[in-house]
Parts: sequence; structure tokens; C-alpha cells
Amino acid sequence: MSAFARREEIPFPVLADPDRQMTRDYGVYVRINFESWNTARPSLILIDPTGLVRKLWVGSHQLDWPVTSDFWAVIDAHNGSGD
Repeated sequence: MSAFARREEIPFPVLADPDRQMTRDYGVYVRINFESWNTARPSLILIDPTGLVRKLWVGSHQLDWPVTSDFWAVIDAHNGSGD
């Protein structure tokens, strides 16, 4: 996760979830299936400073990752809207 944040030059905090509480709260936890065990689906959740979820993306399998430009578009739209 930190490598992704550095590579993509993410300018905001990135949540680590070692106890998997947030993955359960957001419904992305996978106890066991054919491709994973006790982990989360690849997912990105953009939460604004007020706590509002602006974008939730959950992969359909472990190799399904989001298109980064889609998230930057959400961030750019929020920053430009004055919200």
C-alpha cells in the first residue's frame, strides 16, 4: 500500500487496516475463497475531510485494481467545487 501511495504521489493520508476492522465495515473483507484467505478485495475508498465517502471502488478479484485516473477525477472535481 505504501509503495502504491508513493508511486502515485498520493497527497493525502492512506489508511492501514491491520486488524481488518475497516475492511469489514466497508464490506470488502473476504474470509476465504478460491483466490484468497483472510484478506480484503482490492479497494479504494475516498473519504473527504468531513467524513463523507466520495468514491468507493471494490475489485471483483485480487488482480482487479482501479484506474487511478478515475480517482483523481473525483478528487479534482471535489477540490474545484468548493465543497
